[in-house]
Amino acid sequence: MAGAKDCRDRQDADQTRAADVAAALDLLRNRRDRAQAQAKSMADEGLTQVVDLERDARLMKTARHGHQVAYNAQTAVDGEHGLIIAFDLTSEGNDQRQLLPMAEQAKDALGVETLTVVAATGYSNGEQGQACEAIGVTAAVPRHKTVNASNPHLFSREAFTYDAASDSWACPAGERLGRLYFSKNEQKTYYGTKACTGCALKAQCTTAAKGRMIVRHLHEGAREAMHQRTIEDPAWMKRRRELVERNHPVSTVLSVWVGAWSLCA
Repeated sequence: MAGAKDCRDRQDADQTRAADVAAALDLLRNRRDRAQAQAKSMADEGLTQVVDLERDARLMKTARHGHQVAYNAQTAVDGEHGLIIAFDLTSEGNDQRQLLPMAEQAKDALGVETLTVVAATGYSNGEQGQACEAIGVTAAVPRHKTVNASNPHLFSREAFTYDAASDSWACPAGERLGRLYFSKNEQKTYYGTKACTGCALKAQCTTAAKGRMIVRHLHEGAREAMHQRTIEDPAWMKRRRELVERNHPVSTVLSVWVGAWSLCA
């Protein structure tokens, strides 16, 4: 009797395990099917990430809290009255393409034909700056200091001077770097010179066998013009910090500001 009972118990246990395995496999198959369907849906929409409970939010790197699911809050402040005149939420993780849309909103809100917009370094984008000029907006935006990423001890790009008339660069040794080629996909022009080979300063400039190469973006002129405005009149950025960052704090995970002043006021 005991042997028969043990045999039935083993059969019941085997059947239970088989049922559990089958249920687990069904669960995994369902998860796989959902994941594949979601991956196809994202591919069709051109998305790289989706937050189920907040589809417009994105995983972003924030200044103080690491990576979080958030929105990028954009605000424009009127320099005369200190009031928020435009506000927007974007799902882009940086401010590279926010200068023009916020300037347009500020311009419409103030009802002016011309406007000066002051923004932080994150907005430094030559293409956006050029587009702003086309609609009567003058932008003052500082750019990041350029460094030699491969070796900080080598001459930075700022040691080279661009000459628009000849479309060439002057290097620290006094040589000219001429135009080599233009990349349509990158929208960048590459410059170089054969003089690097025998240059006495090469060890301070580059480790590349063929010499130093300088790259200039198609819209870099507009980007440099925005930067120069902040250099020529430091009061712009001082005024922005005093007006925007201190008087109008926001509690979003990632908050940025554009301070706007009307030239017509």
